[in-house]
Amino acid sequence: MKLLEENKKALEANYPECMEKLQQVTTADHIHIYPAENGDKVIGIEKDQHLWYLNSRLDPDYAANIYADRYQTRIFGTYFIFGLSDGRHIRKILEKCDNTNQLIVYEPDIQLFYQACCQFPLKDLLESEKIIFYVPNLIGSIEKIVSKTVSYMNRTILEMCVLPGYDFLYREDYTKFEDEIIDGVKESVVTQNTKLAIGRKYPQYTLYHMKNIIYHSDCEQLRRKLAEYDLSHIPAIIVSAGPSLDKNINELKKAQGKAFIIVVDAALRSVIKAGIRPDMVYSVDYKAPDYFFEGIDLRGLIWMCERSSKPWILQQMDQKIFYSGYFCTYYSVLSLKTIGYALPVVFTGGSVSTNAFTLACYLGFQKIIFTGQDLAFTNGVSHTKGAIGAFGDNKNYIKSRYIVQVESADGELLDTDFQMWGYKHWFEKSIRALIGKVDVINATEGGANIEGAENRKLSDVIAQECTEQLDIYEIARNIPPAFTKEQQLEMATELNRIRDYLTELRELTERSIEKQEHLLRLLGQNPAADIKQDLIEMTKNNDAIGTHVISELVALYTLKEEYESGESICVEEDMGTAELIENNRNLYKEYLKAMDLLEEDIEEYLIKG
Repeated sequence: MKLLEENKKALEANYPECMEKLQQVTTADHIHIYPAENGDKVIGIEKDQHLWYLNSRLDPDYAANIYADRYQTRIFGTYFIFGLSDGRHIRKILEKCDNTNQLIVYEPDIQLFYQACCQFPLKDLLESEKIIFYVPNLIGSIEKIVSKTVSYMNRTILEMCVLPGYDFLYREDYTKFEDEIIDGVKESVVTQNTKLAIGRKYPQYTLYHMKNIIYHSDCEQLRRKLAEYDLSHIPAIIVSAGPSLDKNINELKKAQGKAFIIVVDAALRSVIKAGIRPDMVYSVDYKAPDYFFEGIDLRGLIWMCERSSKPWILQQMDQKIFYSGYFCTYYSVLSLKTIGYALPVVFTGGSVSTNAFTLACYLGFQKIIFTGQDLAFTNGVSHTKGAIGAFGDNKNYIKSRYIVQVESADGELLDTDFQMWGYKHWFEKSIRALIGKVDVINATEGGANIEGAENRKLSDVIAQECTEQLDIYEIARNIPPAFTKEQQLEMATELNRIRDYLTELRELTERSIEKQEHLLRLLGQNPAADIKQDLIEMTKNNDAIGTHVISELVALYTLKEEYESGESICVEEDMGTAELIENNRNLYKEYLKAMDLLEEDIEEYLIKG
């Protein structure tokens, strides 16, 4: 078992979270190891009374070479490889890669992974910085891997590679794997478009909330507090702004004090006018219409906000605010150092309702009820009456959308738009992932059918599921700010240092531009000049700029330039050295302009604000 011990050491060093689970894996009857004619070993999988070999029975190494030759690796390319087999195919592809490439290796069979560790030398692959392994219920999370590796800029240079035999043996797993990557690409495009649409408000709001959060609470505090209570009979009710909300909204009064009622901002007017006090209002939309909040009493509300939430709402009066979400690495490290944890990130499906769903799961609720979650233009109406005035004429609004059709719970076809269709898909995928952990009930009584959610009448659901008292509003209201008075002063002092960090980054960027312009002049005089050492130095400077403590804040002002620069590198396969340097220099010139804007906004939103 020498190979297994060597592989285990590599796993322990690079994937320590899997070791305890790996000890529990045993051999499986459907996996066999056979000798190849050249003396190597081959994995065989028994399925449907047939034996499938995962490599050549003549010469496995030669066959792996032929497989790898199918793929021409590209600069900055990311390769999703479905299957590990004996590791040979992966190794051959890796040999063709450079430092800009990354491989995501997904082995769907945990017992096969264990056998491969027993029978084949995988140490080099497990230790490679270019490879990320995913094995369900053992190593990693495919959602997190995709979110980290799939971006708007690299979407054109992603490639799927399926090892021999895996497409047949693990077809369902492969389909899910492919769907995750496609969803990652879709989400990256939506995120890119959203950030570009927000423009300068995105970093401005980020700075405002970075300071504001110091004096408020966060969802981790709420999660820890609720862990002291038995939530097994306390559901979370997510109130969305679909048109069906109007017919059963009064039922929510019966759930007060017996459920955690989360109202999305677009549904707030309808809820308040019905005389219902939500336990929490979730607001994340930077462009949320003022109409959502005008003419209603906002006093006493508890809000959940993120970096893109509209600041003016929170400035109206002394609000109780909880925060979630990622701001930047600098802020996460600062928070971790000060209070022992970084601000929790609530993953989103693109809408405030999906955020509310993820929050309810994060807080520990085992039963989640939807109402107003139409995800369709039920009866030709777009929103609840309380929100519809914010979108102008109802018919004109619907005409402006890209219409697709979905099935209702009764099997009828309903019009929806492409955006809501995407949210429906996200909910269904999330519900599948939560089977056995969270029960989801759709008490909307209209709209699109959400696969995996049980369709029930809201009055029946409240009568049967909301049977125990727990005043979560009062629990949340009494949670103190995350930072003590002393920590608030410490955080405010540290945030003021961003101006010093900005000066430091500006000087570093200016030196890098000077170096790049020198290289361009040199190549202009002699295109064959040996500038290898200069390029190494330039790469180090780029790394220093890219990893600088406030580089993420600066990049928020250059999103358009970042995307365009990244796309040109990814799309133009034959881009020469001079073009790459010029591209880099032009981007850094935009960085300098961005730093001027950041300096202005630091004064306005971080220092004065």
